[in-house]
Amino acid sequence: MKYRSLTVGIATAAALTLAGGATAQAAGETAAESTAVTAEATTDNTMAAKAALCTLWLGKPGKTYGPAPFYALGTYKTVNNCNAHALIATLQYHRWHGWTALKSDSWVGNRKATNLKWNCTGQGNHNYRMSGVVNPKNGTNVGYGNGPSNRFTC
Repeated sequence: MKYRSLTVGIATAAALTLAGGATAQAAGETAAESTAVTAEATTDNTMAAKAALCTLWLGKPGKTYGPAPFYALGTYKTVNNCNAHALIATLQYHRWHGWTALKSDSWVGNRKATNLKWNCTGQGNHNYRMSGVVNPKNGTNVGYGNGPSNRFTC
């Protein structure tokens, strides 16, 4: 399964000089299949030795097959230590006016692979994707991004 990552980490003041996002790769993936958005959670130098990252992996949505109704299905999960972060994963589809949220889930901490499912019967042919937000509990330096999109008919 193809995933993109969304990462918020604890960083030192020296790491704040990085203006762009970092790239992270999961085992067996190429750089084109996996990207990371990084936001620094704190500049507290006492945490300099801690480089724990909270990573939200966003899967490429697919469609369930079988008897109707049909569902658009998007998978997400966290890796690393997300205990100090609030996260949101959203299944979206693209309309003429832009991306529209279909189903969303929010939580604090770690989460194993979980699916967002939306009844898409009769909706036509659209692009679907997963979108995510990783936010430190202190509410600053939000990390956000989108997973790969997939076009299918429901």
